[in-house]
Amino acid sequence: MSTEEGTNVMTPHNTSAPPSVDDGATESPAQSPQVRPAGSVAAEEYFSPKSTATRDEMLGARDQLHQQRALGLFVVRESDQWDKVLLDAIRDRTYLPHRNVPEVEAVRQAGMQPLTLESFTVSMSLPDGTVQQTQVFVESCMSGRTKAVLFSFGGYWHLWCQASAAKVDDEKGINDFTAILVQVVRRLRPKTVYAANFSRLVRSMSQAHKLADAFSECVDEVCVGELKFDFAGSSPVGHLMVTMLSWAAAMERDAIVTRLLAGRIAKWRRNEWPFGDHTIPFGYRLDEKRLVPDESQKTIVRKMLLILSSDLPPGEMIRQLDDAGVTSMRSHRRLQEKSPLGALTSPYAAVNALYSWGSLYVTGEFLFRLASSFHGIDELAGVPISRFEVEGTGLPDQSDPGEMQMLYEVGVPDGGWAEAEILDAFTLRAAQHFRALVSRGRTHNRPMTAPVAASSENVSLLQTFLPSQASMGNDRVSQQRRNAAAAKAVVSPLTGRGFHDGEYYYEMHTVTTGTMRMSRWKLDDSFDLDGVFERPKFPEATAGDGHGGGR
Repeated sequence: MSTEEGTNVMTPHNTSAPPSVDDGATESPAQSPQVRPAGSVAAEEYFSPKSTATRDEMLGARDQLHQQRALGLFVVRESDQWDKVLLDAIRDRTYLPHRNVPEVEAVRQAGMQPLTLESFTVSMSLPDGTVQQTQVFVESCMSGRTKAVLFSFGGYWHLWCQASAAKVDDEKGINDFTAILVQVVRRLRPKTVYAANFSRLVRSMSQAHKLADAFSECVDEVCVGELKFDFAGSSPVGHLMVTMLSWAAAMERDAIVTRLLAGRIAKWRRNEWPFGDHTIPFGYRLDEKRLVPDESQKTIVRKMLLILSSDLPPGEMIRQLDDAGVTSMRSHRRLQEKSPLGALTSPYAAVNALYSWGSLYVTGEFLFRLASSFHGIDELAGVPISRFEVEGTGLPDQSDPGEMQMLYEVGVPDGGWAEAEILDAFTLRAAQHFRALVSRGRTHNRPMTAPVAASSENVSLLQTFLPSQASMGNDRVSQQRRNAAAAKAVVSPLTGRGFHDGEYYYEMHTVTTGTMRMSRWKLDDSFDLDGVFERPKFPEATAGDGHGGGR
């Protein structure tokens, strides 16, 4: 299933009872836009243990059977997209209260297989003592960069996802996990939705009403832990409870974020490396959680700085760095070891990252920039917030959440990593690289805070060198700018043009940066419609009649 914007994956409403599953059943996901069924097969053959139907025929049959209402939907979500242990714990917490249901306990016993396999086998003990083995197909659901898996067994559906339920896409205005969940709920119309707790369903008040609307239309009951909320009938109690619990989940998330930020600050005060052993710059190592220079790598680091000082293209730089023995800074997530630079997929991104750590090799200083998640605060745990300045005023822009800046004085080997001439050439080349990026639209650094300016050996170096996220355009400001540009690209072709639907005449104009205005006038004999682009049945998206031009 794809939940990308503009893709409709919902099926027609039907209030029939869910089909029963015979011994030896084979279940597959509902019809997906990526799958085209070849032929069809009767439901009896689809559920027969001796069925010879192809997988595409099974999917076609499932598409017909899927118009039945699901008995239940189990939602298993964990925010950390890499931590399988946490997801497994949430999975157990979700299923254990319902282990008296054989179909649910059988899925729990299958473990984490649905997360990595296209299909897996579920074994369920029957009352007569025999064991029924069923092959279950897993469907992939996508929205933006968020991926979830969906599968069913015995009339119950299961949605697993490792993603945040709070981050909102500025362009679509909806969290990607929420988009997937709402689509699945509207598609399956489950009688009951199950989750370990309400924070597994929603983490933001801005998303709560979207989920509550879907529950009100398609779900009879929501069961979270020991709590149950009734959505059947016209009672608003269920909707009200969802809103209240969404507020509590959002407040809980804010408290967690605050504690995490405070924990990062506490690590900095103890001089502990903020990234742990996850990210260690080449030439350095951890010594009791503190980053220290690795003297044994001095020769290789010197070669690295020489290569990065040249005007070679990124691909050739990476080839020479790979030959010199330079490895990645992060361990491979599956192999848990450093990768050769030549094995990385993007030479440009690798060179950008090495330049971003430049101040560490030149002066032994690293400026840890931690984005603030809250508006309206000037400091957190004693660390000032730095914000972009309002152009022409020199005053901080209060609409910018800002960042906390924490200076790590790590140090360099005795005599430095290389001769002064090599360090100067590397600094010049890196500064040219970052200035070119800023001139092409990358986000420049925020001003240095007073404590950093007073403590740093070379403030101008820290101000010039961009962090890796900003250099690759993955920072928050760049993402917002791209989203705004994408939205403008959609409406710009209509700007200044007129069209009518036979009753009203419409025009769209740019008012200010990022703001568009739609005006309409009632058609009468005073309008000359020659040359006006006509769009029949244009939807009435604005208010106001007459020549006043509603917004």
